[in-house]
Amino acid sequence: MKNPGYQLIFQGVIAPGQELEEVRRKLSARFHIDAAQLDRLFNGKPIIVKEDADYKTVLKYQILFEWAGAIGRIESKTPDIEPDDLQAYPSHVNVIFDGAIEQRYRVEDVKKNLKDLLKLNDRRLEELFSGHPVLIMQNVNYLPALKIQTSFELAGAMCRIEPVEQASSEESSAEESQQEQSGQVSYETMHCPKCGREQKKSRKCRYCGIYIETYLKKNTDSTSKSRKQSAFKSTLNLKRELSQWGTGLIVLGIIQFTGLGVWASALVLIGILNLLVQQRVMFLVNGVTLLISGTAGFVFMILHTVFMKQDVVVQAGNGGTQWFIELGYIVIISGIQFYLGARAFKKFVSYRRA
Repeated sequence: MKNPGYQLIFQGVIAPGQELEEVRRKLSARFHIDAAQLDRLFNGKPIIVKEDADYKTVLKYQILFEWAGAIGRIESKTPDIEPDDLQAYPSHVNVIFDGAIEQRYRVEDVKKNLKDLLKLNDRRLEELFSGHPVLIMQNVNYLPALKIQTSFELAGAMCRIEPVEQASSEESSAEESQQEQSGQVSYETMHCPKCGREQKKSRKCRYCGIYIETYLKKNTDSTSKSRKQSAFKSTLNLKRELSQWGTGLIVLGIIQFTGLGVWASALVLIGILNLLVQQRVMFLVNGVTLLISGTAGFVFMILHTVFMKQDVVVQAGNGGTQWFIELGYIVIISGIQFYLGARAFKKFVSYRRA
């Protein structure tokens, strides 16, 4: 039976030594995503980047993320079932490259890709393209081998995975079997923090090859740093937006001052508060003030223009044109305030969730 789809989960974690802005830039360039999508990726919550795909397809996305400095994890809807590819191979394999490349690439392009993406030096590249088979990885678990094979494929190079016989592994298995029969073996298990597979407790994952303690320490440090950077950026954005709102409200209040003295003054005051009190609650204050101001202004001007229509017509001497101008003016201004009020509420909700 074919295994169900796999998915790549990203939670804003970046690799140690990477700068958040540089990682964002690389992801944007690689996947053609905008700033809003990047903010969603780095909001600290688990995001499904790729789902319902075969293991190797999801692995390619994971590698592309890692090349950009971002760390994602692969999950299955049924974690107790291993990938089909893993079931088809023994636990120990070799990865071999004999210089083969995809037809759509030139050798120079593949060398450049390998150098840029896998950080290979010129000497290693010469060895790879010497015309002789080169052992890339020896006696490793299948998942790390599949990962390096996929990395080579993304660079345009084609390497192969071959199973190996390992005497030491056979001896180890025989020893474990003897221990099981004598009742000396411990059945304490663990789940790998990276691949999630259950296995006997050990310092190293038998499937993906990571050292548990090192991986946890790096991820903890990276997650903490990423969250601090994300919070700092969110605070800067909040202050910048409130400064813009403050300036806009002051200008809007000045425009209305001749017609609505009280509410125009309130808008100016709230605008000043936006510049001084740069907290997200100001978006809520802005929304309430704008909606009340828009409603009050609309009602006031409607009553004014209706009851004063005759005087306006006589004074203007133009058949009521000025009345329509005043009415149109207040409709536009009130409409702007209703729109801005709704936006302010939306901003408050978005920053509250952040």
